[in-house]
Amino acid sequence: MIPGFGDFIDNKRATGVVIKHIETQFDNMLDEECKIQRSKKSRDSRIHAALYFIRPTGKGLRELDIHCLKLLSERCNVIPIISKADLMTADECRLNKRLILRDIRNHGIKIYDFTMCFEDLEDEFFPGRLSEIVPFAVVSGTDRMIIDKEEFKVRKLPHGVVRVDDPTHNDFLILRTCLLGASLQDLKETTHSTYYERYRTEKLTNTTMQDLLGDSPSKFDRTNVSSTLMDRLRNNIDSRQSSIMSAERYINSKSKVNI
Repeated sequence: MIPGFGDFIDNKRATGVVIKHIETQFDNMLDEECKIQRSKKSRDSRIHAALYFIRPTGKGLRELDIHCLKLLSERCNVIPIISKADLMTADECRLNKRLILRDIRNHGIKIYDFTMCFEDLEDEFFPGRLSEIVPFAVVSGTDRMIIDKEEFKVRKLPHGVVRVDDPTHNDFLILRTCLLGASLQDLKETTHSTYYERYRTEKLTNTTMQDLLGDSPSKFDRTNVSSTLMDRLRNNIDSRQSSIMSAERYINSKSKVNI
């Protein structure tokens, strides 16, 4: 969770904090791999999935959503989720999903593809095509209630009760099944083989270039480099002049002695 995300006037720094945290976990993994003796107690702290909650505005994605999703999609598996689905009717929920998917396609945002795990879940949870569910619309709730001799986690509203674990009320159960069951291993493999390998390649390439060119930032400054070269040339000229002057003195002294 990211407390306060999107509550400020300028939220660009908030997005940078999230990306930095993801890259820090990559750095921890890379440091562990580079050790001669790896610790057996080390754990994988990489972010395998980012659940991005979108407000049900009925207008698609905000500029902040687009900016953050673009950056996140370059570093981890992104799963868009419509929050507070109980605020919408069924028609409004379908409209929100279409608008969000339209903006995702138009801005080239990469989201995690659940197509592989949908085939195993269609018969169990959803009679139609599960690919039409993304982005998931979920409702949260912590209360419990016995309904038809069965206990449900619910969200109580003035006009009724929303069963959180009921796939006909929202997509929470399908999302949980996909994340913790059908696509859990694939999320980890995608993180390792795609996002981590890309970051690892970039990191090692930049480190190698710095080693070749020098670690000091001043060495990359053309002004400093040129001034260093000029100093060397002056020193060489001065040394040559001094050697010439010493040679002239030697010749003059010889000539005086001969006379």
